[in-house]
Amino acid sequence: MSRRYSRRHMLGGLAVGAAGVVAGCSSNNPSGAGNGTASTTNGAQPEGTRTLRLSTSFDQDSLDPILSSWFPRWSGLHECLVRVDHDLKLVPSLATSWKPNDDASSWRFDLRKDVTFHDDTELTADAARWSLKRAFSVGESSEESVTASVPITSITTENRHRLRIDLDEPFTPLPAFFGLNDAAIARPQATGKNATFDPVFTGPFEVESWTPDKRLVAVRNEEYYGPRPGLDRIEFEVVVEGKTRELKLLNDELDMVWNQPITSVNAFENDPNTEVSLQPKTQTRCLAFNTDSGPFAEKRVRQAANYAFNEAANVKNVLEGVGKVGVGPWPPDIYWANDDLTPYAHNPKKAGTLLDEAGWTMRDGVRYRDGEPLEITLHTYPTRANFRTLAEAMQAQLQRVGFAVDLELTDWSTMLEAKKQGNFDTTMEARTTFAYPSDPENLASLYHSEDSYMDTGYENETVDELLEAGRTTPDRKKRKRHYDRVQAIVMEDLPVSYQSYMTVVHGTRSSVKGFDPTHPVGNQYRLADVSVPSST
Repeated sequence: MSRRYSRRHMLGGLAVGAAGVVAGCSSNNPSGAGNGTASTTNGAQPEGTRTLRLSTSFDQDSLDPILSSWFPRWSGLHECLVRVDHDLKLVPSLATSWKPNDDASSWRFDLRKDVTFHDDTELTADAARWSLKRAFSVGESSEESVTASVPITSITTENRHRLRIDLDEPFTPLPAFFGLNDAAIARPQATGKNATFDPVFTGPFEVESWTPDKRLVAVRNEEYYGPRPGLDRIEFEVVVEGKTRELKLLNDELDMVWNQPITSVNAFENDPNTEVSLQPKTQTRCLAFNTDSGPFAEKRVRQAANYAFNEAANVKNVLEGVGKVGVGPWPPDIYWANDDLTPYAHNPKKAGTLLDEAGWTMRDGVRYRDGEPLEITLHTYPTRANFRTLAEAMQAQLQRVGFAVDLELTDWSTMLEAKKQGNFDTTMEARTTFAYPSDPENLASLYHSEDSYMDTGYENETVDELLEAGRTTPDRKKRKRHYDRVQAIVMEDLPVSYQSYMTVVHGTRSSVKGFDPTHPVGNQYRLADVSVPSST
């Protein structure tokens, strides 16, 4: 048994490539597997192969990078033009360099010349253009993607390995968006309503078989341009229950498990054949409030809820001290975080005062206004480790100040659809608030009235103006002043409440070598660097 802790801080020396060229190279057979390919391995390891048996709780019903934000990248199937390093800086991947014009309204990206897709066809600028047009909904493409708000007007090729990107306004964070999973480069192919996406990428592993929401088998890409992967194959199994994954690891039925509950830590530490790692990530556990309708449409009620929560106690008791209390969207280690934010310390008396001022009066343990009870529903999803117990703790804390709280556990997609329809009061979610993209432009995804994916209904004209100024400002210090002001405003308005910064628990068999869990962005793990003993 051993425990590994990350001592690496999530530093703020972030490079978004706006002020100059970023140069260098990353060091890092047709698949025949379209959507719905049946698994053929049934869990048996071929003799003499080095197979990594891996599991997490998240299911995915597609290998299309636009529809599946993490699964293909975690599995080492696809790559982007840029990637994020351990210090949250952008570094080359399929692109070797990029450079903007004077006002960042046009960019050039030079691509590697030694890359082929899994079907042995060459990666060219024209091939990359196909994926980027699709991801960014440019021109004739009608695909939906979180990247669709980027103001790209055209993507053209200047030669066989150079792309030109033109925008309708200066856009400093563009390279960071080219590191998103949605912008992964796939082999050009037919698309449309009845088309089946064929997962042919450039990564160190390629699809052998896949059963949606259950199992993926990937094998080494023998023509990979980078260092030869240390594994022959990866068997990725979806197991929703954390306890089941824990037992499978302890019983040597798996080699690695991700996103474990805190309760797994002791089990792994007490077993001589397993290792456990606790790693801070650029993710938060947060609450999204419906600011359009219901009780949380009123700012004082949102603030009262935040004073009712006891984040410190929840981290200590529910999370067993693993993680840190949240304040703003970013941990203080990140350069762009506003260090002057004042947290909402646990204060039930202050919560009660705010609710009194809003006209909600206590009667028999529940508050009423105009004869209507202060009833809300807290939505969350159990696939995230510890979310159920955290939601129960928060439910009790709200009830102590007079909220009547129903707890609704559902799957992620159902919860998101309810939010889009406005049929929610508040949701507890895990959100990557930095590195998706690796730029403070993330705040637009959280707060901009038109570009936010949080579906809170929040609108603030000043916030919109500051966010739009930030994305067109190349000077780093000036950008930070814009984003500091945004954080201060939304700290008071509170469309989103940040409960804690996440530390994730991973377990591995001691025989697994080369796995580095310290990357602050989970989907950037490099399984190509991992090795295991050959099966016998």
